Amino acid sequence: SLTLLDSKIIKILRLKWFRVNHRSRIMGLEPISQSMMKKTWSPATYKRCGSLCFKPFRSIFLSGYEREEVSAMKNKISILRMIADPRHWTEYPWFLRFFWWHKIGQPAPDFELPSVNGEKIKLSDLRGRPVAFMFVALTCPPAIMQVKRWTDLQKKYNRDEATLFVIYSRERHPREPGYRQYRHTRTDAEKTANAQTLAQQTSLPVLIDGVDEKVLRLYGKVPNAAFVVDSEGRLAFYSTWADASKVEVVLDLLLAEAKP
Repeated sequence: SLTLLDSKIIKILRLKWFRVNHRSRIMGLEPISQSMMKKTWSPATYKRCGSLCFKPFRSIFLSGYEREEVSAMKNKISILRMIADPRHWTEYPWFLRFFWWHKIGQPAPDFELPSVNGEKIKLSDLRGRPVAFMFVALTCPPAIMQVKRWTDLQKKYNRDEATLFVIYSRERHPREPGYRQYRHTRTDAEKTANAQTLAQQTSLPVLIDGVDEKVLRLYGKVPNAAFVVDSEGRLAFYSTWADASKVEVVLDLLLAEAKP
């Protein structure tokens, strides 16, 4: 449920988003998301409770994409519909809370989810090697781009070195220009069908978060967030936007640290 502060935050964000995009169209300026997508992230490490930790990447703006890629993603969605749709704006208080919910170096919240193959996968059962996962949906353009990159990244590691998987969560832009055939899923069966469609595009394990969205809520409800958990089950890194290049750096350093 939304608090009075949440409602005020939503109103401010909607007004600022509209002003930025309206001014950009009139003056021919780049949207702010493009101008900030090159925002840097330092892979510097530190120790907490004996665990190797990384500075999280916190930004509401896309990062890790070329200008042409951002343009292609924007063509699949409707900015005006995002402004008008209350589903998007009720998510932003969760998005902001994400910045301080997750504590690097602390045990990652455990969960168990089914995969599209029917296998149950529990996070705590994967201890002994680093684990990386991100939230995805067919109607989330950045997620679809990252699925391709994570699929390539998976090939770099042996199964006993690191585990990568994706969690199918909420549809983000159904009925919008690039996703006319999709709608918000109302049942587990509908979500499973979409997850199976995604699974045909990748060799990564695809886990399914039910319509109750228990795991999505547990990890902050951010559309395409990524998390890396170390071999002891502690949260080593997270990013508000999944970026295979950052995840690769984190995994490589964790594996190097584990070598005798």
